[in-house]
Amino acid sequence: MTPQEVLTAARQGNPQAIAALINRSLKPQQLVAKVRLADGYLHVMVEGATVPEQRAIVPFIVKGVQGLGVANVSSLVVYGKLTGEDVPAWSDRVELARIQVSEVSQLKVFRVKQSDKEIEVPDIETLRQWLRDGSVKPSDYIYNPTLDQWMYVKDLAELSSDLKKQGSTQQADQYNRMGFIFGGLGVLMLLVFPPAGIILIILGVVFAAMYYTKK
Repeated sequence: MTPQEVLTAARQGNPQAIAALINRSLKPQQLVAKVRLADGYLHVMVEGATVPEQRAIVPFIVKGVQGLGVANVSSLVVYGKLTGEDVPAWSDRVELARIQVSEVSQLKVFRVKQSDKEIEVPDIETLRQWLRDGSVKPSDYIYNPTLDQWMYVKDLAELSSDLKKQGSTQQADQYNRMGFIFGGLGVLMLLVFPPAGIILIILGVVFAAMYYTKK
């Protein structure tokens, strides 16, 4: 599914889509969530190598679910457990205040504009993931709810380190390609005109060195 389709499915109560969005945000913490929907209760099991901290995880999950405006969900039950254990270390039930999707959509979240459509982004971690996989480009327009204005993705302060790293990686890949091209041409030219071949091989080595510097 496309990012917008995942977001739509999550709002409609699709457990797999909800889990996908939650897990994008939990990935930096090395936690994994499993989601189940039953009788109006949304059950979210969060597990990791250590027991997830209840005080941090419960508000995080509640905020995310409320922000999505998941349909037909009146209560949320969050669990925390160690990976591999059968019994949760803790559980917490929360009665959700019903939030209409229209209220959430009124410029309260990041929104990316691509051609003639706008894509809502549930959180900054999802935006980082979409930037890495190419779903969102630095040249795209994005609505920044903090500044209450539209801007380029490349100008978003929250993504400055990600974009810098991405730019460095792209430049390193370019140097690597140039090193192979000049090195390969140099080997061929050695058979025809050795002086030119040596120069090309030297250029290839220079670009290879620049690649390892940027890598």
